[in-house]
Amino acid sequence: MSQAAFRAAGQALAALWQGAPIEHVDVDGIALDWPGEPTREQARDQAAIEIAIGLTGIVAQDRYRFGWVPDREFIGSWQFNECQLEDFCLVHELVGEIDTGDVDVLYRSWCRALEFAKDPAIWAAIESVADMLGCQWLDAAQVERVTAEAFWNSVVIAQNFALPKTLRA
Repeated sequence: MSQAAFRAAGQALAALWQGAPIEHVDVDGIALDWPGEPTREQARDQAAIEIAIGLTGIVAQDRYRFGWVPDREFIGSWQFNECQLEDFCLVHELVGEIDTGDVDVLYRSWCRALEFAKDPAIWAAIESVADMLGCQWLDAAQVERVTAEAFWNSVVIAQNFALPKTLRA
């Protein structure tokens, strides 16, 4: 599996998480299918969603490369590759478009992306999508199917649950 596949898989999971309309996902990234011409408020909401998608792709790629997601205070020490820098530049432009007067939009979005990718069930779904992207592109229904299976396998099957006290010997 390639780093690019993990970037795209992270983007796909973030799009599902945010309710963005996925057209398709391939190793080059995600294509969204926003309906019609958005109102000003819709454009702001779409920009916020695309910020989450872009940052989650960056985080997923680094988790694949390094095997873990660093804590939020390490943001300044990361060494992004060219593709990640392009994503980060796009995210920075989108932050400017939101214009909420909130200087912490980027930082809070970054922290949410880090927490999202740390979740074991989410990471299992990212790995499943990245694996599928190695040989094909996926449409929205395929992404949902692959992620649902990975998510439920990691939450329901793989987790060790303690027996209720009434069933313990």
